[in-house]
Amino acid sequence: MDKDFKTDVIALNTSELVEKWENVRTAATMDEMRCVSVLFVNHFEKIVDKYRKKIADAVLLHAAKLIKRRLGDKAFIGIWAGPKLVIISSHLRQFEVNNLLDAAHTEFKRVRFRPKGEKPFRTSLTGGVLSVPYETTLQQAVQVALKEMEDILQFQVDKIVTLGSMHTEYETEILLAEDDELVGSMVEHNLAKDGLHVVRVMDGLSALEAAQEKEYALVVLDVKMPGKNGFEVLQELRKMDTYKNVPIIMMTSLGGDGDIVKAFKHGADDYVVKPHSPDELSARVQRLLRKRAH
Repeated sequence: MDKDFKTDVIALNTSELVEKWENVRTAATMDEMRCVSVLFVNHFEKIVDKYRKKIADAVLLHAAKLIKRRLGDKAFIGIWAGPKLVIISSHLRQFEVNNLLDAAHTEFKRVRFRPKGEKPFRTSLTGGVLSVPYETTLQQAVQVALKEMEDILQFQVDKIVTLGSMHTEYETEILLAEDDELVGSMVEHNLAKDGLHVVRVMDGLSALEAAQEKEYALVVLDVKMPGKNGFEVLQELRKMDTYKNVPIIMMTSLGGDGDIVKAFKHGADDYVVKPHSPDELSARVQRLLRKRAH
């Protein structure tokens, strides 16, 4: 396919893209994976030197158009300094973003760009897809992505790679007290998928010891535990200055009104009755973390 140079796509600028990211951070739920992708047009500087900057920018914008067509209206694409494309997508999981970008890249490589009075040329993309915790700024995410992409950028490997999940000093830590191995593992796994670091203990006394060592962003307590039960741990935590305002979720198979009232009376922020879906707990965790951040 040949491509004439009409700049019919306007990508967002950096400040507009940052604003979109802040909206995504506050609106997304825990089961929506927030991905940031960074892409470069290979040999961009050579295209500038040979054909001028306007042509190179048009090539970059055409890549943005193909990507937007694949990812849909819920994805936001902008031009970042470099220049490079930065794509925000909160409605798709990381592997889905990678697959769609691969498809857009395949289409892009088939395009023959035709500058007026010059021979047509083709080029390709190099990029990566990073899964990002909700509290990370867009600038931090782009910086981490570029750091992980150093080798592939050096050799312009002509592909879109998966960069994994972002785990930095900005990672949010959750304290989980659950003595049931199966339930605890499932909760830990599902919260970890969303970029949260879970520290799990098996009884109430261990939960109090862990809480005394550091302040966690949120605590999930099972009610029925050996040593001290969840209600007792909740009361003890609320007596500690560092945990007066930390969100605490009670998690138990006791679904009677009396137990729920008791949990809220002792200072719980939310209550989840087992068995529950992973999405339900994730959404409740997300809501409380977002509320605390603001």
